[in-house]
Amino acid sequence: MEVAVAGAVLAIFFASIAVITQMVLGLIGESRIRAVSANLAQARMERVRNLAYASVGTMGGIPAGPIAQQEIVNINGQNFEVRTNVVYIDDPFDGVAPGDSLSTDYKRVKVAVSWDGPFASKNPLVVVTDVAPRGTEAEEVGGVLQIKVINALGDPVEGASVFIVNDAVIPAINIETTTNVQGGVVLPGSPICNVCYQIRVEKSGYSSDKTYSSGEVANPSKPYSTILDGEVSQVTLAVDRVGSIQVRTTGSRAANYPAFSGVAFILRGNKIIGTNTLDENVYKYEKNLTSGPGGLLNVANLEWDTYSVSIPVASSVDLAGSIPINPFSLLPGGSVNLWVVTSAASANSMLVVVKDASGNPLADTSVKLLTPSGGVLNGVAGAVGKGDTGQVLFSNLAVGEYGVTATKSGYLQASSSAIVNGDITEVTVLEQ
Repeated sequence: MEVAVAGAVLAIFFASIAVITQMVLGLIGESRIRAVSANLAQARMERVRNLAYASVGTMGGIPAGPIAQQEIVNINGQNFEVRTNVVYIDDPFDGVAPGDSLSTDYKRVKVAVSWDGPFASKNPLVVVTDVAPRGTEAEEVGGVLQIKVINALGDPVEGASVFIVNDAVIPAINIETTTNVQGGVVLPGSPICNVCYQIRVEKSGYSSDKTYSSGEVANPSKPYSTILDGEVSQVTLAVDRVGSIQVRTTGSRAANYPAFSGVAFILRGNKIIGTNTLDENVYKYEKNLTSGPGGLLNVANLEWDTYSVSIPVASSVDLAGSIPINPFSLLPGGSVNLWVVTSAASANSMLVVVKDASGNPLADTSVKLLTPSGGVLNGVAGAVGKGDTGQVLFSNLAVGEYGVTATKSGYLQASSSAIVNGDITEVTVLEQ
């Protein structure tokens, strides 16, 4: 027993020594690498200090200069990534643009060094300095590009990657930077040009947003930005956490909603990025999708928006209902389970959707159609918990005007009319 206890004590002792040794070696290794990275950052900063003020800038940056924005340096087998950022500062001491005609008061240089390997950096080592011209502030021709990144609630998004490209000026501009705590990027001294600044915003786990050229969208709602001399050009872009829609496609109510794979459908968001040459809306998200085995499909990385689902005209099926009912909302970082019910296609059909005043589907509502020839067609909206709750499809209709009457106990009867020519949807609201 004494030998066993002694052995256990010795094992704990040596295990503790091993852990402590490992921690000490780790701290020594990390401190050595941080010392090398600090020297590297200071060396890059000394290069900047040895440049003439007019030359302090980065290749493809604002201001432009001979310094690389990004480089990989290998020291004793260890790779270091060095990122150098130079921007003009519009100091509020003498006012800011557009009130201040000279918005390029001085330059701020930031050198950030990060490294990989067994002691990889969790955060880059950063050195910052300000560089001012001799005497009075230097006058630069240009304006201020001001970018603001917000989320779905309009709150600023910090740490978003902002990519700025402009091939219309010499030297060309190609910048990757990040938003500050106010969700902003401000670039005084931006070269003057018309509709030429391409701006894109990204963040891991978030949607993206950007400006568009007329080659992408004939009439973009967010065109490439223009910079005028002495003016502030503001661009607001919105990103937020992405969500997903889990789609399930089934057959009709009459067939007891069997799983139905291979259903082609169109999923479209409501956000518009502009219009085409026919003045038709161009949507930010609109895709043709097809359900997989078991009628299932997961549509991931979707931006928050109001979505709708539809069936292509040439399909062999018609839309016989969906839950949630079109259109439906996807919140930032949210998830929606979408049930799509289909029925055999016909040339002309009417999907009647019955809702209450709050927009909720009214199950088991009696629906009557008065046909153009004076006949009557009767149907019942789908039950609670089904893919066509509050909806009923009338197929194989003749072209013409139909009367629609919806009746449900506890609600006022509602009547309307609709012209059928192809596949249409008629929404009826019942008041209590």
